[in-house]
Amino acid sequence: MIGYWIERRVVGFCVIVGAAAFMGLKMARLSAPGFWQLAPSFLVVLVVSSLAYRSLIRPSVDCGRERIVVRNARTQYIVAWGLVRRFEWNEQSNRLSVVLTDGKRVCLEAFSVWPTLGRQDQVKNELEHLLRQAPRQLAPVPVSERPSAPWAGSLLTLVVVAALLALGVQGATHLL
Repeated sequence: MIGYWIERRVVGFCVIVGAAAFMGLKMARLSAPGFWQLAPSFLVVLVVSSLAYRSLIRPSVDCGRERIVVRNARTQYIVAWGLVRRFEWNEQSNRLSVVLTDGKRVCLEAFSVWPTLGRQDQVKNELEHLLRQAPRQLAPVPVSERPSAPWAGSLLTLVVVAALLALGVQGATHLL
């Protein structure tokens, strides 16, 4: 199941490569690039790369013999197959979720909205097939839920502030 739907990751990598190409073109146009001339381009690449990673590359679902690992943009869940009741597609929100035995729902961002491209039933059937094949434990391990990268939000904010500051300094130097 690893890499089952790769569209989201391909688009994320394309966005990052495009941002890097933008910076390469910016550097090629400058005859003697200085730090303040390149700083905005570096920061644009950092911001675009951070956003692309968090929203496009990070979400994934890895299915093993004993558990399913859900990596959403902000949270990672490790769920034993014994705690999975079913998979459910919500037509209103276009989201696929894991419904646990206690009634809790865990959204599978990797298979939500556009990445499925109309293959919702195929994805759901494949996951349900894996659920039927998975061994059942008498006392499954509880669901592990943890933030994926608590520092990432602060880092992204820092990068955005630094980009705005660099653009402000560059603008002020051009005015003077």
